[in-house]
Amino acid sequence: MRRDFMATKRNRNHVRLVYQFIEANKARNSVETMCQVLEVAPSGYYAWLKKPISDRAQEDARLLRLIRASFVRSHGIYGAPRVFLDLREAGETCSKHRVERLMRENGMRAQGGFRIKRVSCQRRLKSDPFWGWNAEVKLPP
Repeated sequence: MRRDFMATKRNRNHVRLVYQFIEANKARNSVETMCQVLEVAPSGYYAWLKKPISDRAQEDARLLRLIRASFVRSHGIYGAPRVFLDLREAGETCSKHRVERLMRENGMRAQGGFRIKRVSCQRRLKSDPFWGWNAEVKLPP
């Protein structure tokens, strides 16, 4: 079996589809033959039968619910770094990269353009018609 075949998420989903196909057609053909033709390990198929959803997938689903809650609370403004900090404050232990991956795979993207533009004093003073005057004002005693 090729290792690079299962490297990405798309391929992991593909392997699950292959296992489902084998399950549906095991009455017509032997499992070992189908596994050999479809380039998956029979041991992987039998492990999938016992546990179709992996621990990591279950943990990702639980974490995704928390990420969505934080993202909705921020009205879609928070990106992965801030959502990660929200999860940290709530006591969750996960990496920033995992939060980024889950947000990216589920189409959660922070909205930009919410920073306040600061106006410098110099610009404001230059727009003043009396900007160049340096006269001292002396009031009568």
